[in-house]
Amino acid sequence: AGGGTFPIYAIHQFEMLVMTLSSGANRLMQCGNRNAWVTLIDYEDGRRGLIQGLPGQPFRLACQYERSGGVVIEPMSDFFEGFIKAVLKFFDTGQSSVPETETLEIISLCETGIKALEKPDCWIPIPFA
Repeated sequence: AGGGTFPIYAIHQFEMLVMTLSSGANRLMQCGNRNAWVTLIDYEDGRRGLIQGLPGQPFRLACQYERSGGVVIEPMSDFFEGFIKAVLKFFDTGQSSVPETETLEIISLCETGIKALEKPDCWIPIPFA
């Protein structure tokens, strides 16, 4: 979760989602409102992700796995430090630390999510899937 508008902010949450759940999302739905955006992401194998924008809230990550396990990471104070290190390594070596398939999936999620803002509460297929 975190604040900010979907078109500008969601990429950061999609990055964490794809790093956590991997690629393979097949559809997406926007089901929030004017005060808070909520995006559901479905995977063919039954996994589901959720990202949300809550104005004024800090950047955080919560994951539920299995029925009894889960983790909340808050605050995300070292997220951008690791990001900057990875970017500098990329510029130094030309080698990305993120697989191409994940990068393409993140972009596809962003583009589909923006389109889905026009059709709330409807599942929209993700073209990359």
